[in-house]
Amino acid sequence: MKFYVDSISSKTAPAAYKIGLCEHLWSSMKSCKIGFRAPIRQMPRSSVGDRLKEIEDYQQKLGEECGLKVTIIEGSRPWPVKEDSKIVPKIQEIYHSLTGEEIKVTALHAALECGAFSELSPELDMASIGPDLTDVHSPGETLYLVSVAKVWHLLEELLTSLE
Repeated sequence: MKFYVDSISSKTAPAAYKIGLCEHLWSSMKSCKIGFRAPIRQMPRSSVGDRLKEIEDYQQKLGEECGLKVTIIEGSRPWPVKEDSKIVPKIQEIYHSLTGEEIKVTALHAALECGAFSELSPELDMASIGPDLTDVHSPGETLYLVSVAKVWHLLEELLTSLE
């Protein structure tokens, strides 16, 4: 099962989320035998606190509409995007100087630890970087080894450049 939630776009996230959750719930219900119960536990994620609550509410509503009991597991804290970040442009500059390529900067629901760090120190300017992965948290998860070296060299240069 794969589905993604664009936690930045207030217009597309609910629709994308609804489609993903409905597909998952429907496939789960079709495979169940009468009288069989399968727990569905959700850990919603968002970079914005209000959006997180909205996603939780959607999960509850969709589960109830399907006749299911949904348990929301607390775990992920919001990590708001900082438009005035100074470290992100620095990372972009170093990556370009090392590889000649532009780095893809995107907001996504990974890097859960950053939400905890942000809650403890809201003024902290941080970024989460990592190698290229596909099909994360699935049997087909793939790590592209060539990207590990790029991240390693980026991190080396970034740490030596900081004052």
